[in-house]
Amino acid sequence: VDLKTNYIKRCVGLPGDVLKVVNRQLIVNDEVQPNPPEMQFSYLVTAKDEINERNLIKLGIDPDDYNYLGRPEEGKAVYQMYIPEEKVNELKSLPYVISVGPDYRMNNGFDPRIFPRSKYSRWNADEYGPLTIPAKGMTIDINDSTLAFYGRTIQLYDHNDSVVISDSTLTVDGQQVKQYTFKQNYYFMMGDNRHNSLDSRFWGFVPEDHIVGKAFFIWLSLDKYGSFFDKIRWRRFFKMID
Repeated sequence: VDLKTNYIKRCVGLPGDVLKVVNRQLIVNDEVQPNPPEMQFSYLVTAKDEINERNLIKLGIDPDDYNYLGRPEEGKAVYQMYIPEEKVNELKSLPYVISVGPDYRMNNGFDPRIFPRSKYSRWNADEYGPLTIPAKGMTIDINDSTLAFYGRTIQLYDHNDSVVISDSTLTVDGQQVKQYTFKQNYYFMMGDNRHNSLDSRFWGFVPEDHIVGKAFFIWLSLDKYGSFFDKIRWRRFFKMID
């Protein structure tokens, strides 16, 4: 129980699937996957001056969705914003916005926070994989590279009493093994806010016995930055989750 934290994320990879992300696009088993509605990425927005907070609220961009990065030069104020594509077009049409472009920093080489954090996976959130998701009954040979990808999962989640990993060796319940067969299914989860989401790209595979259920609709949505009169997001009440 101490290894579980409750999240709502989109399941994008099933047991046995081979998953990768190429230039921000999710691909599973060599098939490009449809993008979820209102998917968000990080953008760099340059304005002529600091944007009034009321204008940001009017645009539907709350403080969790942007960071003010400062003034690189006179007449320019730069923001990082996590927004969907339709919001990009809306921002570009504003007279006080100079430019809106993809946040190049998100695809700027190896990200050490990315799972599985090994010399075999020099990935980032936009360029990820390929990675095979473990399935119940799937057998892997044990070596340095497979332990880099699957060792932590075997050790923490696959219902073994004792697991010792040393260099390229795996010892399970006192016996060194050359092959390992997974005891349960695993899944790969991603958030729709692709550049502002802690998900399987960071914490790895989700064991089947950690899945609580499926979200169908939103029954209550609160704006933590809203005033007393607009604290409740009425437009989101009972909205179905795509």
